[in-house]
Amino acid sequence: MEFYTVKKNLVPYSGKKPKISLIGIPFDTTSIEYPGSRFGPKEIRDILARQYGVDLDSKINFYEQIEDLGDIDVVHGSFEETHKQIDGFINAFSEQRKTIPCFIGGEHSITYSTISSLKKHQDFDLIVFDAHADCFETYKGESMSHISYLNKLVSEKIIDNVHICGARAITPEELKFMKQNKVSYYAPKKIDVGNICRKTKKKVYLSIDIDVLDYHLAIGSGCPEYNGLTLNELIDNVAKIIRNKEVIGFDIVETNPMLDGSRITVYSAALLLRQIIIELAKKKKN
Repeated sequence: MEFYTVKKNLVPYSGKKPKISLIGIPFDTTSIEYPGSRFGPKEIRDILARQYGVDLDSKINFYEQIEDLGDIDVVHGSFEETHKQIDGFINAFSEQRKTIPCFIGGEHSITYSTISSLKKHQDFDLIVFDAHADCFETYKGESMSHISYLNKLVSEKIIDNVHICGARAITPEELKFMKQNKVSYYAPKKIDVGNICRKTKKKVYLSIDIDVLDYHLAIGSGCPEYNGLTLNELIDNVAKIIRNKEVIGFDIVETNPMLDGSRITVYSAALLLRQIIIELAKKKKN
């Protein structure tokens, strides 16, 4: 598995038996707006590594729950070669680890690779938190980009039960595709976690695009949008899913430190990751 990763900027490891593995995927080649999300894994780790470890409510030390496996050795400029690297890593990971993988992006096209690779090892449904549907068939002639990854996952029948939470910027063409393929979507104020959990009969994979947050909390993302979730709303919704479903893996993508000198977006992503780790640890503890 080490063949596929590059060790750098690691979060401290406590020596305890971990429950979650952190894996960076610093890839942003298919971004249609601004490059820079390749620096997300490094910056999110930097903040996560400087947190006080203990959650006062649960008394869980989140450092004891995680191991950091470094970054997958991506091939900048090539989605195809990067996909091969991700696939090779996940094949090895699935054989060697029983932990829950957390993939830190990088842009949203990496989710095509993580899901298609994980699907070879287990079955699950997909819950996405995103301001956009990412269901374009192509973008300027290119079939794969961070705004078309979900179209490909559904069209290629890799995933067949998808719920998009927090969507508020969808084209007519995407809406038609979603209706034809029964992709469920929920505006920020219409998210019904109970209903989503009832409709997902399997285990779930969570994919979180940081732009699901409102613009002022996610200015450092590829395509920020107004009228999004607050950070507390996002954490609360994700926590409810974790309590009610078995999460087999998750990603946090599209954090772009190059667009946010204040680092608000990176702090939002790091706090979100911390809380997900704690929620998963609570469930394992119980």
